[in-house]
Amino acid sequence: DQLTTDSNSDRLRMNRLLCFGFLALTIGLANGAVVREAEMMDMLQGMLSNPDQYATALGMVRNKRSTWDKEFNLQKMGFGFKIKYNDISNRAKGGVAEVSFKDVRKFFSGVPAKSVKLTVTFDNKNVGDMLFNLKVDYEVGFLFGGQDSGKVHVERKQDGSFYQFNFEFQSNSQNNPDRPPTMKLELKSDWKTKAFGKSYFNDFKHPAKEYNWEMDFNKSGTFKGKFQGEKVYSFEGQYNDATKKVDLVVDFDGQKYNGMADYDFDGTNGLIKINFDLGPAGKFNFEAKGVKDLSDASVKFLVNDKDMFSGKVKGNLKNAPKEFKYELRWTGVFVGDGKVRVVYNRFKTLKVQFLPQTGMTMEHIMEIGDDKTLNMRTTATNNKNKEFETVTKVTPVNDGTNVGYNMKVDWFIRNRNPFYRIFYRLNCLHCLANFNLESNMLMKKNKLYKFDFDISSVVNGKKNKEVYITTKDKYYALFSKHFLNEMGLLFNSNKKFSKEFEVEGEWNPGKYLKVTSNRSWLKSFMIENMDGYMRKVEFNGKELLKAGFGKSGRQLKQTVELPSGKKMDTKLTWDTDSFYKNTAKLTLDGPDANKVETEFDWDMSPNTKVMKVKAEGDNEFLGKFKVTRDYLYEYNNGQQTFNLKGLTNIPTSPLPNNLETEMEAKYNGNDDYMFGSYVLMAGEKFGFQFDDSTGFQWYF
Repeated sequence: DQLTTDSNSDRLRMNRLLCFGFLALTIGLANGAVVREAEMMDMLQGMLSNPDQYATALGMVRNKRSTWDKEFNLQKMGFGFKIKYNDISNRAKGGVAEVSFKDVRKFFSGVPAKSVKLTVTFDNKNVGDMLFNLKVDYEVGFLFGGQDSGKVHVERKQDGSFYQFNFEFQSNSQNNPDRPPTMKLELKSDWKTKAFGKSYFNDFKHPAKEYNWEMDFNKSGTFKGKFQGEKVYSFEGQYNDATKKVDLVVDFDGQKYNGMADYDFDGTNGLIKINFDLGPAGKFNFEAKGVKDLSDASVKFLVNDKDMFSGKVKGNLKNAPKEFKYELRWTGVFVGDGKVRVVYNRFKTLKVQFLPQTGMTMEHIMEIGDDKTLNMRTTATNNKNKEFETVTKVTPVNDGTNVGYNMKVDWFIRNRNPFYRIFYRLNCLHCLANFNLESNMLMKKNKLYKFDFDISSVVNGKKNKEVYITTKDKYYALFSKHFLNEMGLLFNSNKKFSKEFEVEGEWNPGKYLKVTSNRSWLKSFMIENMDGYMRKVEFNGKELLKAGFGKSGRQLKQTVELPSGKKMDTKLTWDTDSFYKNTAKLTLDGPDANKVETEFDWDMSPNTKVMKVKAEGDNEFLGKFKVTRDYLYEYNNGQQTFNLKGLTNIPTSPLPNNLETEMEAKYNGNDDYMFGSYVLMAGEKFGFQFDDSTGFQWYF
């Protein structure tokens, strides 16, 4: 069966079509399209009254008579998908799927390909053993001519006590010098004592490269390995769990080197040491130490006993987090010397300084005075020359009748410095020159929705309003052309504005709301109360729809009626007036036989929190569907547990029917915790669990 045009049927959901219509209108206006008012309104009314016509124009086709188990085509976009399962009763066993794009750039604009076809074969005979065979055959037609085809093969199989993983990518373009490289990878291990590996890479421009490696290890802590490519490398070592020490010997093509790593922590102080003797290349030593609260810590890296880099952190954290001081000092051969200071006093001062011995320094200061005035300053200097500075002062206003603020900003930037390039890349062109800015906000204390707001640029002491919005004596907004052009550049729009944008509103409570502007695309917008329940919505003098809203007891109801007479009812009900324990239901009924019911049930008790969410219905887009989520959180004598169960049944989606999911977690201290995540398909459990005692447990 296929969606067909029928002027008497609105089988697609009304809100989807509203989104498509207004999206098309927005794109047209944003890209400078010329739309006549009458033609635009005729288009909107036609779309709302005859939705199937527009659904067909989008190319949505559902093929239910296909020999495939599922098939979906979006003809307008040139996209196709179909799948045939090995076992329709147990889809986890795999199958064959075909995915095709006639013009892949409609979905991924940056790729150099024109057409793509993928044939995916997945074989998973014994569900749960994590052994599978996946093969992807591809065909690609490139944007400027030429094509390529090939395969991607991924397999995991068992060979006695060993598990083997294979990966292969190979193109069929044998004689093409620009063909994609061939790659192969083989991994094999018993996960106990041995591991092997092999890789192959050939880009057909350089000699092919092949590598082999192997590892042996045992429970006593002894381990050894070998890597063979252009040269042979090997290593062997011993790990001592009692002393937390590793001794290692590495053989680089016949030349042996010794290394050691040691870790020590007594509950307050920690120490890490790593030493390597590379013979003629020199000795490398790394050391890091510090106390648990990080009030004192240091790192050091030495080559042949010469200090290459050292860093030290010291701070006063006695009153943290309310108040603290921190200083980081460093010295290094390649990074030079310098320091960073941070001073913080909650609700009073924040001071951050970046002070290298040479180069650009930065300082940021934020202070709040006794009168609640906020002063901020950010300054960057280079060789005592100011490169960048912004000074901001925000003064609160409270005169008994009004509350608000006054803000002043002074911006300085030297031409062609590093900050100049940063703001240029951000398209913030007004940031590339010095300017002064002032902004004010005043709200009536007893009616906060009555306010005045403005942003003004200050040039030679004269203010120019860039933005002005007021709701006190009238509803009015003004945006200057300079402000509109700056915002356009900031959001990468090439549209230029030649005049300011003015919007004016008129509100008569209980009767109508009317909005007008100085733009032809928004001459007027009005919502009018017709009979106390139904409201009429008009745009530029033409009716869009009628909608009603009512409340009675613990119920809210809304009705939307299109010019064609089709209706959709929305109803919200709830059982109690308690925020912590309640049941709420939301029903969407229409148009025609489309219906969706959602239910929310929650109980937020102090130690037990329960929430259940359910959505089910029957409509053209999803079919007869049902989705549920059950949340449970419990706290009992310090132990916290969480459980989430879900059911998803959407026949039109590629997901298995009645897909069940579960997530659980427990925390009872750092030595008693657990986390698990599972999927249940065909009565089988797939997923993992991790806890403090046994580590990972896999369910496959």
